[in-house]
Amino acid sequence: MDQSRSLREEGNLAFRSSRWTKAIDLYTRAIDTVKVDVANATEDEKEHLSALYSNRAAARIHLFLLDQALLDSDAAITLRPTWSRAHARRGEALARLHGFAEAHLLAVDLAEDEATRARHMSAAAAAKVDHDEQERRKKMTVFEMAESALSFAAAYDKYVKDGGDPEKEGLVSASTAVYAWTMLDKAFEELDEKLEVKESGEVEAVTPSPSLDIADAIITDARGFHLPSGKSHELPLSEKLRLQLAWDSKVLNLDQWIKPDVVPRDVIRHYDERVKREGWAKVKVALAHLIRGSFVAAYINEVQLRTAEAVSQYRFILGLLVEARSLWEDVSEDEQGSTFRFTFERKVKMHLVEALVDGHFRHHGTPEGDRFPLAEAQNLAEELMDDCSRRKAPGDPVSTFAFQIQPIVAAGKAFAYSLRHRAALEENRIDFPAGYWLHGGMMKACGRLYATAGKLLPEDDPEKAVNFDLRAGGVTVADLLERAAEAEAALVPPERIFGPSPRLFDSRNLVRHACTAVRASLARLLPSVPPEALSKTVKPVPTVIFEAVPDGKTWEECVDGELTREAPGDLDLAVAELSSGQQS
Repeated sequence: MDQSRSLREEGNLAFRSSRWTKAIDLYTRAIDTVKVDVANATEDEKEHLSALYSNRAAARIHLFLLDQALLDSDAAITLRPTWSRAHARRGEALARLHGFAEAHLLAVDLAEDEATRARHMSAAAAAKVDHDEQERRKKMTVFEMAESALSFAAAYDKYVKDGGDPEKEGLVSASTAVYAWTMLDKAFEELDEKLEVKESGEVEAVTPSPSLDIADAIITDARGFHLPSGKSHELPLSEKLRLQLAWDSKVLNLDQWIKPDVVPRDVIRHYDERVKREGWAKVKVALAHLIRGSFVAAYINEVQLRTAEAVSQYRFILGLLVEARSLWEDVSEDEQGSTFRFTFERKVKMHLVEALVDGHFRHHGTPEGDRFPLAEAQNLAEELMDDCSRRKAPGDPVSTFAFQIQPIVAAGKAFAYSLRHRAALEENRIDFPAGYWLHGGMMKACGRLYATAGKLLPEDDPEKAVNFDLRAGGVTVADLLERAAEAEAALVPPERIFGPSPRLFDSRNLVRHACTAVRASLARLLPSVPPEALSKTVKPVPTVIFEAVPDGKTWEECVDGELTREAPGDLDLAVAELSSGQQS
């Protein structure tokens, strides 16, 4: 015990100097030197070991090793069930994982004295504030979320003024979104000031339109999209934007082109004839308003889940850009205008790919699903990859992220989604009465595609989930917990600036489900989890149709025993799914 106590003190010194990895190593060595049978340990030995696990949990929390911290907290609780600090450690790890509802409550009840109770109550109150905000955000509509973004740039501005360095800290993704946010804010301010509706109902607006800059902002980074409150509740900015787009169409005689049966080639040929007669000046303005205004309208449809309309508009815009590039390949960019830059076309294509994938995800298996062919998304994704390989975006961090990295990642995700869909087709999956396994080989390929795309993303963009590999199987427990920690750590830097996000995306939900199930499987081994338990592999994770499981049975009982035994791996996990297809 003397050696263990000495190592514990060294660990505390390392902890106090913020050397978290060193502290974890010293606490681990201190735990390993205690050679006692826990069942027969004295109270003094249990107290010492419990403190070691609690301290190691605290150090692991600082490194975002949150599932490991929960295991350590549970180990400390196993040794001393009524020790409030062990429960507080568990609450802290849960809060970092956004499990605010559970955090700290039991620690308050078990507090040894009033000072300790006050500390735990303060932590519980902070967790409740975050929980309430999380619940509020879950219920927000798309436009309410956009309006709530008003503090976004202000928070970022304060971070920079307080000495924050986004490039040094790897916050390229956040700085790109803020750049777009600021551009959009200025454009909406101009729209708010200059568009007026007279008592007669007549609209008076400006040309060139603020919608050009609104399109530029969304093209740069759609995450910067927001709706300021505007100066009039009677005429909100969303309505002013609609009126401005209508004004542009009327003044520039664009209405003839904004119809379902219009062919992009006919539009470009019409304007080519005008160029021959009168030069580029007026044509450049008209095409900029037609293309960018249509893009803004398409994006608004997309965020309001009118995905089919958005896809149709994106196709039309892309058709215009492709026809123009083909016809005017010898015309300089200065003459044509910035609308015809290759980066603009690239991002329109990216939005079309994402809308096709989103529409397919929402509607496949229904008649509406035919409007979102995966083959089209794959072909466009290939074109995106080829174009990004052939022509590089400008080299500054924002341009590289916006016009090089985002399109490549979108293409990679589209390929992965397509593979994932094929893996779920009847001819490829393995069915059992209450669910199915996806095709293992295809899911491994999905995982590789997703990982390749994810490596391009800056530190503050969290798309590093292990969900595809979980579907394929073969992930070790240690690898799962480590990769989950990496993904959670990536979520934190932007949240330090902009506040907590709901973290409700599907890839994270599956990973969190898997980590929770793995911890439950290890609970019986606590307080000490042997290395061989961490080297076990997770079997391919099936989808279980919740409503198809007979009353009184588990999903495992619905699977042929031989099938389960043949599945590679050691641990059985499952994702429950409602008949609607929504994960629960």
